[in-house]
This record gives sequence, C-alpha cells and structure tokens, in this order.
Amino acid sequence: MKKQVFSNLELKDWYVIVSLLVLVFLTIGIGSYSIYVFDTFKDIEARHNYAIHLRALALTCTVVFPVLTLIALYFFIKITRKRNRLIIKEKESRLALEQNYALMHDFYENTPIGFHSIDIEGNILDINNIELEWLGYKREEVVGKMNFEEITVRNTENLQELFGELVRTGKLNNLEGTFIRKDGSLIPIMTNSRLIYNEKGQIDNIKVAVMNFSEKRKIDDQLKRAKEIAEQSSLLKDQFVANVSHEIRTPLNAILSFSKLLERTPLNERQKEFASSIHNGSKNLLTIINDILDFSKIEAGVLRVEKTPFNPRNVIDTVVHMFSYKAEEKKIAFDIKVSDEIPEVIVGDASRLTQILVNLLGNAFKFTDKGKVLLDISMVQKGNDSVRLLFKVQDTGIGIPSAKLNKIFKRFGQVSTDSTRRFGGAGLGLTITKQLVELQKGSIQVESVFGEGSSFMIEISYGMGMLEEQASDELFKLTPNKEMAILVAEDNPTNRRIFELQFDNWGFTADFAVNGQVAVDMFREKTYDIVLMDIQMPEMDGYTATQVIRQELKSTIPIIAITAHAFRGEREKCISYGMNDYLTKPIKEKELFDLLKRYLPDVFHENEKAIKPKLASEADFDRKYIFALTRGNKDLLSELAILTIQQSALEIQEIEDALHQENYTNIAASAHSMRSTVLNMGFNKLMGQTLIDLGEEVTKELPNQLIVSGLFTQLKELREHAVEFLSLEFL
Repeated sequence: MKKQVFSNLELKDWYVIVSLLVLVFLTIGIGSYSIYVFDTFKDIEARHNYAIHLRALALTCTVVFPVLTLIALYFFIKITRKRNRLIIKEKESRLALEQNYALMHDFYENTPIGFHSIDIEGNILDINNIELEWLGYKREEVVGKMNFEEITVRNTENLQELFGELVRTGKLNNLEGTFIRKDGSLIPIMTNSRLIYNEKGQIDNIKVAVMNFSEKRKIDDQLKRAKEIAEQSSLLKDQFVANVSHEIRTPLNAILSFSKLLERTPLNERQKEFASSIHNGSKNLLTIINDILDFSKIEAGVLRVEKTPFNPRNVIDTVVHMFSYKAEEKKIAFDIKVSDEIPEVIVGDASRLTQILVNLLGNAFKFTDKGKVLLDISMVQKGNDSVRLLFKVQDTGIGIPSAKLNKIFKRFGQVSTDSTRRFGGAGLGLTITKQLVELQKGSIQVESVFGEGSSFMIEISYGMGMLEEQASDELFKLTPNKEMAILVAEDNPTNRRIFELQFDNWGFTADFAVNGQVAVDMFREKTYDIVLMDIQMPEMDGYTATQVIRQELKSTIPIIAITAHAFRGEREKCISYGMNDYLTKPIKEKELFDLLKRYLPDVFHENEKAIKPKLASEADFDRKYIFALTRGNKDLLSELAILTIQQSALEIQEIEDALHQENYTNIAASAHSMRSTVLNMGFNKLMGQTLIDLGEEVTKELPNQLIVSGLFTQLKELREHAVEFLSLEFL
C-alpha cells in the first residue's frame, strides 16, 4: 500500500517534500552550530554581538519553522487524501471485479448454451450447469472422471479427424453432432470449439460451446406439420369452394330463369318489384360465386396458364358475340377495332385472354348507361418469335375518381361504398384480371375521368406459331411396352369409333361403354389402367359415374374428363368430382398421347415418326384431322362418313322434335352432341358456329323462338351440304 501511495506522487510533490526536509535539517543544523559557536566565544562583547545574530536567527527560525510545518502538514494531508482515494478506488475495483466474476459465472453456468473444457485427450475438465442438465449427470460424475467420447455419438476415427482439423485451424465452427444422455436418449447439438494455449505456446485445453437443437427440431417438426395442415386445409378449402360454387350455380340458374319468367306474367307493381329484385340479386350472386372461385384458385397458386396456338380473332369474335346483346339491351354503341398487323396465330392462353376481356367488358357495360364501349386491339411490338399485343377497353360510364385509381385492383375494392348495392359484384373482378395479366407476364394500366369514363390498357406478350392442325406435320408412331386396359365411356358412336381408330394406330384396344352406368358395371368386372369419361351421357353422367368409382369402388385409377366444350370453371368442377384431368373434343392425337404418357409413362414409348400423307384442302372441310386419324385409309374414311351421316341425321331429328315441343333443354343436349360429331369429321368451319349459336340461344333465360327456328333451318341446310360432300368424296 505504501509503495502504491508513493508511486502516485507527482514530481512536484517530491520537490517540495525534499526541499522542506532540507530546510528543516538546515535550520536544526544552523541552530546547533550557532549554539556550539556561541559556547566557544570567551569575549563578552563577541558573545553579545553573536547573541544578537543568534537572536535574529532564532526569530527567523521561529517564523520559518511554523511555515515549513504548515506546508509539510498541507502536503501530508494531500497525500493522505490521495491515499484514501486510492484505497476507495481499489475497493470499488475489487467489488466490480467480484460482480463481473459473479455475472460471468452465472452466465457460464445458467446461459441456455452449454460450455465445457477438455484436454487434448478428451478428458472433461469443466462443464456448466445447463449442459449437465441436458446430459442428466451431476458435476462430480463428469468433471475429471469422464471422457468426451462417452457423451457423444462419434467413432474414434471421426474424433481424431476432427481433432486434427482443430489443431490445424485452431477452431471448429457449426459442427453438428449428438449427445448421449445418462438415460440413453439422444440430443441433437451444434458445437463451436476453440484451442486455448498456455504461456509456453502449448495447447492447454479446448473450450467448447454447445447449442441444444432439441427445441429447434421440435419447432421444425411443428412447423412442418403446421405447413402440411395448412396445405391440406387450403386444398380442402379449394375443393369446398369449387364444390359449393358449382353446386350453387344449378339452383341459381333455375332462380334466374323462373324469376325472369315470373316477370313476364301479370303482376302488380309490388310483385314486379319483388320479382325484379330476385332476378337481379341472383345475377349478382352468380357473378360473385364465379369471382370467388377464380380468386381462390389464383390465391392457391393452382391456376394454370397454357401455351397453345390459337387465333386471336376467334377469341375476339366470341367475346364480341357475348356482349352484343348487352349493347342492344342498354342501347349503347359497341365499337370493335382490330389491327390488321395482328398475326393469325399466336401462342398463349386463349381462355385466360377471354376471361380478361369478359371481365373488362363486363365492367364497361355494367357502369355505362349511355354513350359507347370500345374494344381496341393493336400490336405494340413484334419480334422474330414473339409479339406484344395491346388490348384497350374504353367506356363512357361513371368513371373513377383519381383518389380511387390505386385501390380498384385490390381485393373487394369498389369505387364507392354504394357500388355493390347499385351494380352488384364482390369487388374481385379487377383483382382477378390484374392477377391473370401478371400470370402471363403482362401489364395493366387504367386512365379515368370521374363522370366521363374509363380506359383499361393491357399488354401481353405471346409467342408466334401456327395452329396445331397446321403446324404438326408429323404424327407419333407408338410401340406399346405392355398391354394396356382402356375404358372409354362415350354415348356418341362417331366419337367411339374415333377413339377406337386412335388406339388402333398405337396398337391398343379399348372397351367402350355407352353411358356412365354401363361404365361403372364394366369397371366392377375388369381392372383398367385408365378411364376416358364423357361428361354428358344418358342414364348416368360422367360426374356421377366418377363419384361411384371413387367413393364406392375406392379406386384411384386415372379418370380423364371428355367434353365438347370448356365452360368457365369446368376443369375445376371435373377435378372436384374426382377426375384427374380434362380434354376437350375433338380429341387430337398429340393431346391424347401427351395425356397417356403423363399418367401411364411406363405403358408405351415414343418411337420413329411417320410423315402424314399429303392432304387436300376444302373451304368448309378440314381434311387434316380426319386424314391424320385414318392415315388416309379409304375404308376407314367411308366408315366414318357413314357414321357421321347416320349420327347427324339422328341428332337433327332430335333437335326438330324438341323444337316442336319447345323443349330447349333437349335442343341444347342434341346440339352439344352434334357439335362433337361435326368437329370430329372436319366440318367445324361449316356447322360449328351455327351449333354454338343455337346452344347459346336455347340456354338463355328466355330463348327467342324465331331465332331458334332460323338457326335450325340453317343447320339443316348445312348438314345436307355436308352429306352431299361426304357421299361424293368417300361413298
């Protein structure tokens, strides 16, 4: 302590202390010497003189000595205070050191990270409490008594290899391993190790930090399980939404039809109001159901974007035809502009483009009471293998306030709070449209002036290509690897024969059922590899037959839906009933091949390709499909021609009978069947559109009898022309 006190003195303190000591000793020395000299003087006068000097010196010493004493006392007090401060500081430092040590010790012992020290032989030198708790041991059982090998799942060679790596690098980070607890159970861990050296530069010990991954593993398992549950819930939700949406449509269509008919009957004003409210509410509800179904598919990420060749003008014509009656009903103009630069064939998703245009035009007509609606399609950019098209839908409707423009694409967004009450809808239409555009890597913009109208601009890039019938110059020649059992449920004899020919080309045979009930009965008696299931059949339709196979017979066999049309949501409806996939008529050989290859990859393989025979061309007859199917075989062509003539005659008669009875449901069913017949034989250009128009007219809420009769007369004339052509060409 004394050394510490003196070591803290400054240089000036030493100068003063030494000077004081010198003065004190000098004063004492002078006084002693003066007394000695005084005693040596014998002369009284000399003594007297010397006494005077000695008195002066004594007075001087009397003054100087107290001053020096005070100065010495000051410095003594100062030094004492400095010493006291040092003592206090030392106590504080010692206390802080003890507190830090206690804190570090508590951290070492109780932190949720394990720590232990081992020597170079693996003997445990120290271990903290948390690691002891993990292992289930007491300290006295481990420290100095156990080797690290006894508590870890590692072989000796592996430990030696790790120790060598530790010596080379001085550390090992994020090393996964496993602890063995006292009860034999295992703990997943991760360790970080460091080498500690002594003063001589030799390895003293190895410090190891350990993280327990048991909780993390539990959390990971829980998250995985939660993810599986969420995915399952999402799937169940999607199935529920699909089932409910489709099931609600049936009674809603009935409500729409009967409420419209009710409005035509003699009613008082209050009853008319009620009937009109029922009809309008049902229409709004049907729109909401369709939007919710689409939105749920997009949210779930299951909405697929196809890339197939199609003619954009056909899509535009279909959409224009859908809204022409709306323009007439609201007495507003409907202008269409299509640039001549647009290619005849592009590659993309025709159904999604249709849905986008229907959504935008639906909004345009809904919010426009006077003026016009414009559909303008132009080309923005054209490359060697792609083209970017601009679709513009403009109206003179109510418009959108500028403050609302950034909200209209959000879910449930409306221009105003009364939009739902006035116009209906769930506020999902534009949200779905935007997401459909973005799924196709496109962009959407809107410009609007409130009270004057709105313009929606959509840009989508499409590939350049040819329609499949034009682009495909080769067909697949297939060699079966093994026997394949195919069941085709199809009530149309022409379609059955076409399937038979396609399978015969590949070396397969198939069993055929004329309706769903027969298909179920055949399925009970024989094991099949795949089922092609027509949707609309007598006695039992494809939906019901599929449910029987799935629920009663407990079969997971691939079932493919077959239909002549693809209504909005039809694919999802088929899948919700238990079907695996979906094909539209006419069934193209490549589409069927790709589908069979997808679901039965081990059944056959693709072999050498055969060149199609050269085909002639007719204005109203597409030779390519039927010639590719028959390989130009005249006998087969004659057989199909006879089947087509017979089947179409039967269907024409069914339509005529239903027309006399005003049974529009039967007319729609027969028209649907006849469309499949003419599609397969290559007469789509001749009769396809007429059949579509007839089907759409008879499914309206209140069909126009004159239009239906006119379309039927036209259909009969076109069929006669087709029969004459087939007779001259093939019979």
